[in-house]
Amino acid sequence: MARIELPTREQAPAETHEILDAMQQRLGFLPNGLRLLSLSPSALQAFVGLQTAMSHALDSKTQEAVALAVSRANGCNYCVATHCFITRANSQTAPDEITLNLEGKSSDPKRAAAAAFAKRIIDTHGKVSDADLAAVRAAGYSDGQIVELTALAARYTLTNFLNNMADVEIDIPDVSGM
Repeated sequence: MARIELPTREQAPAETHEILDAMQQRLGFLPNGLRLLSLSPSALQAFVGLQTAMSHALDSKTQEAVALAVSRANGCNYCVATHCFITRANSQTAPDEITLNLEGKSSDPKRAAAAAFAKRIIDTHGKVSDADLAAVRAAGYSDGQIVELTALAARYTLTNFLNNMADVEIDIPDVSGM
C-alpha cells in the first residue's frame, strides 16, 4: 500500500493536467508513478524536462538497458515493472535480453558495457574506477556519451527513489504474453 495518497488526474494540481494527459495518451494509462510526481508540479516538470532532454542521448534499447540495470540496482520494483513494460512494448526486446539488462548485461557487447557502467555508477555512488571508465571507453563510448550514461542513471535513480520512498503500488500491465 502506498505511503503517500496518490491523486487521480482530477485531484492533481491543474498545472500538471497537460503533462498527465499526454502521458496517459502515450502509454494508454496513467501510471501510479506519474500520479506520485503530479503531487509536485515542479518535480513533474523537472522529470519531464530531463526525460525529454535525454530522449535522444543514446538509442532507445541502450536507454532501456540502463533503466533496467539502474532500477534493479536501486531495488525499485515499480520501475523494474515499468521498464520491462516499456522495453517489451516499444522495442519488442526478448525476455532473455530483459533478464540480462536487469543484471547490468546485454547480448550486445556495446549495450552490455553501457548497462554494466550504469550499474557500477549506482553500486559505487558515482565513484567509478579508472578501469570502469576504460571499459566503457573500450566499448566505443565517448566522454560525452559517458556523461549521458551518468545523467541517465541519475534520471532513473530519481524515479527509483521516489517510488521506493512512497512504496508505490505496481499498476503496470503484464507484458508476459506480448
